[in-house]
Amino acid sequence: MFGGGGVDETGIGQGVLNELWKFDPRQNTWTWVSGSKLYSQVAVYGTQGKPDPANTPGGLYAPAMWADRQGRLWVYGGRD
Repeated sequence: MFGGGGVDETGIGQGVLNELWKFDPRQNTWTWVSGSKLYSQVAVYGTQGKPDPANTPGGLYAPAMWADRQGRLWVYGGRD
């Protein structure tokens, strides 16, 4: 799961988030994967066509989502 609105790790700030979380249905647990743990962070896009681990999308909410026939969940875009 990526982004959404809520309270950040400080418990004080509230806004759009750019956190990436992974769900393990076998363990029924969520694990933080990447992103800032603070709200309303600015996107870092780097240079087009050059991968960089520092590239991070900004916080988003209300994306388009769908599941394909193989059961994969696709998430695209959102609002900031």
